Amino acid sequence: MLARTDPQIVPSHLPILQSALLALVGVTAAVAMTCPTVYYIGERASVSRALVFWLVFGLVFGLALPFVTGLLLPLSGVFIDLSQGIIGVGDIFPQALSALFRAPINAIVSGALATFTGLLVGLLWGLGAWAIDRLNASRDPNLSRNGTWALTIALTIGVLLALAFFPEETLARLN
Repeated sequence: MLARTDPQIVPSHLPILQSALLALVGVTAAVAMTCPTVYYIGERASVSRALVFWLVFGLVFGLALPFVTGLLLPLSGVFIDLSQGIIGVGDIFPQALSALFRAPINAIVSGALATFTGLLVGLLWGLGAWAIDRLNASRDPNLSRNGTWALTIALTIGVLLALAFFPEETLARLN
């Protein structure tokens, strides 16, 4: 959403419910795209790929993520409107159907506007995936089994804390 911030408007964090609903869209898109990668890493547990491979993979992930997220955004708007009392429970189905028809164009528009952010996210994702892949390929079974989870949780918490506590102006500049 920050990708569409009007320069004349002072950026601010959204209310917690709206943030949670929009974050759920991003999480859903990222999980849908990450699961095949996790499966791929698991299949090749004894061999780690090079950093360049993961950076390129991350950039492809980062280019695709804004479009997949944009595809899901109209549906989140239905639930935001419901939470704010703009629509009633009886309006959920027609509004969701309308959101379904808006999804393809929204994917293109949101994806185009958030390309820079997606590439930045993809670069960070590629670095994280490389580190997790290295741990997964470790000869130490304890490090291979527990280190990947520990690093994944630490990276996730780090991203959440950064998004929650970085100044809004910094987040807006990152798009």
